[in-house]
Amino acid sequence: MRKTGLFFLLAGLCWGGVADAPAHRKLWWPVTLTGEVNGTYDLRCGALQFTGSYRFHLEWRGAMERDNGDYILYQDSQRIRDMAWREFQYDLTTGRMQETPPGHREPGFKVGYVVREGEALAFALEMTPLLLGGADTGPCRVWLPRSAENSGRMAGRPYRLDVIEGSNRLEIPEKPCYSQESLEKTFTWTWRHRGPQGVQHHRIDLELRVNRREK
Repeated sequence: MRKTGLFFLLAGLCWGGVADAPAHRKLWWPVTLTGEVNGTYDLRCGALQFTGSYRFHLEWRGAMERDNGDYILYQDSQRIRDMAWREFQYDLTTGRMQETPPGHREPGFKVGYVVREGEALAFALEMTPLLLGGADTGPCRVWLPRSAENSGRMAGRPYRLDVIEGSNRLEIPEKPCYSQESLEKTFTWTWRHRGPQGVQHHRIDLELRVNRREK
């Protein structure tokens, strides 16, 4: 992998596991994460009711290498593409409805680190929640997918508790990373949350690909 531009160095702490590879074999692994996100929401923020739907693709590219007993994750590039986001705002006071201008909602995400958990390597995906409303309405958040390593809490409730289908554990077995030239795995989960402000849900379909390389 050609390392150009600015890389962001992120380390995950991990101990034990696979025996060290022979000294003459210095390995590294290009990593690609791609996926599609679909979701809807119907949320009340003060006197405004927000109803929306969205769909977009995400793509992350980087690499990981072993550092003694740890793994280091490098970011090369990431992007959101093919975004389709439609939202309507209904003013409960005046009865007026308007559509949010296209391009007003811009999701962001990161793959923060990789960490060993038992015999698996877990990747930490986090998408930034989007804020609706303003100072006069109070904030509402549209929650976007996150893996188990970055589950966090939403209004005091862990994200994972509202995963109703599949699992948000974004992990691969560690040993095949050494014995196979390429490893691919798909992940799918559906999340649904109902709270005082309303209901929202999303589904994510991901593919994680790891290739073995020698330096």
